[in-house]
Amino acid sequence: MAEDHQTPDVSGDLERHPFPRLLFYLYKKRFVGRLEFVRAGSTTSIFFRNGLPVFCDLASSEDVLARILTERGWISQDIYHQSLNQLAQGGRLHGRILLEMGAIDEQQLIEGLRLQLRRKLNRIFFFAQATFSVFSVEHQHGLIGEGAHVKADPLQVIYHGVRN
Repeated sequence: MAEDHQTPDVSGDLERHPFPRLLFYLYKKRFVGRLEFVRAGSTTSIFFRNGLPVFCDLASSEDVLARILTERGWISQDIYHQSLNQLAQGGRLHGRILLEMGAIDEQQLIEGLRLQLRRKLNRIFFFAQATFSVFSVEHQHGLIGEGAHVKADPLQVIYHGVRN
């Protein structure tokens, strides 16, 4: 990312500043920017717009969009595998591939992306020994296309994350 050289506004660790507290703080501040976690040499970023998470880059095989849509019964296993083959060719987003295939409509894509975001955020509750950095920076997530409709309510994320 181009912003990696930027000095964080705030940094710390999850032992002293738990994830629910960070989410609530950023929500109250109507934060626009990136919350970045580093653990075991891996970096995960959550992008916020007006205090709401709008995108999370956590790599998780359980949270592949087509897998989520298959679990919901919106696409078949065959479509799932076809879309993965096209995704492997590169150059396009998974949701765009499924739309072009006619496998889903725009509303299903938006709902699938929302569920994917919530799942990824819930996985962060299980991070241990992670450090974090907060960067106030403008970004493109949550502005255009279906991404403009994808956001997670931090209070619901906190409730479900603590409950799990």
